[in-house]
Amino acid sequence: MLWDMEDDCGHDVLRAFLLAHGGRQVSVASKPIGEVPGDLVNTALRWLQTHIGHGRITVPSGLMAYHARLAWTIYHRLMRGQSLAEISAALHVHSRTVSNHRARLINIGVVPQDIGAARPQTPNTKDPR
Repeated sequence: MLWDMEDDCGHDVLRAFLLAHGGRQVSVASKPIGEVPGDLVNTALRWLQTHIGHGRITVPSGLMAYHARLAWTIYHRLMRGQSLAEISAALHVHSRTVSNHRARLINIGVVPQDIGAARPQTPNTKDPR
């Protein structure tokens, strides 16, 4: 099903659909789904309705499994220069989880050693005036 959807609708539609519904059940309406320009998930739902039919469909998670999505998000946030604390707060995960993913990414050579490292604290000095 996913291969066919990608062939017919494109990679961007499949990726958006898997991010939104991967690993879960999705209900496809029996009524015709209207086209919403720019809504990739809507395009995928219309494809499902046309090619699979209406009802509940369990969408395989494929490459969009939780840990893969988490590692991908951590990677992108590290590359944008966010600290481990900022990433863990934004993703609502423990800082050790982010640190472990960072270590794995460093070990496989995807990110440099110094990325996401603790930033030096500037001393809190008073104004001499």
